Amino acid sequence: MTKRIHQKEFKRVETKYLVSLAQLPHLLSDLGEYMEADDFAQSTITSLYFDTEHFDMVQDSLAKKYGKEKLRLRTYDRNGDLEAPAFLEIKQKIDGVGYKYRIKTSPKQAGLLAAGDMENHTEDKRLLAQLETLQQRYGTIKPRMLISYKRLSFKGKDNPSIRVTLDTSITYALVNDLVLTSSMALPLLPEQQLIMEIKVSDQLPAWLENILNQYNLDKVSFSKYGQAYTLYQSKMLEREAHYA
Repeated sequence: MTKRIHQKEFKRVETKYLVSLAQLPHLLSDLGEYMEADDFAQSTITSLYFDTEHFDMVQDSLAKKYGKEKLRLRTYDRNGDLEAPAFLEIKQKIDGVGYKYRIKTSPKQAGLLAAGDMENHTEDKRLLAQLETLQQRYGTIKPRMLISYKRLSFKGKDNPSIRVTLDTSITYALVNDLVLTSSMALPLLPEQQLIMEIKVSDQLPAWLENILNQYNLDKVSFSKYGQAYTLYQSKMLEREAHYA
């Protein structure tokens, strides 16, 4: 069994592209000339985003304030177990470069940390300092949005630091509690679309640029949480207009 290596800190250039399902088989074939399946090639990911009651953090992120900062819990457990291994992550994006810092924990412990109960829950001083900064800026932070999806992951054959991920079946659900499943989940993208993300330490290699040009794939500014919040707001406005 392959053992996961738990890296704490990431710095990389991240670009995202909207891909149609019709393009996927040929795209995978072309990528396969230069890339191979990652150690964990297929996974189901659940991300629980923490925010204020009125979504101040994601609004600031969409406005590109504070380095588009996000606080989330990520787990690969499919059963919604609050004691299962998970990662509490703080993400930022500054001048197109993504930064991520995370610790291994459990959903239950992450919920306590986000709520400000930091005693005896982690010895990671850096994460505690970042959490304290968020809590001073925003006040009460709690679970607000649940996003789940299936992911295919690839790495470069000659340069494993080149990563490509393809996310399908993306859903989102508004939450108010520490949960990892929801019967109210809705599609985040149209049925025939998926998100491809490329992560490199510097610039794209020529072969990857050629593949992007071949499929007419243009870089998009896309945040799963940002899109989920935008869709949620649209539905709220539609509801208000209906009952006005």
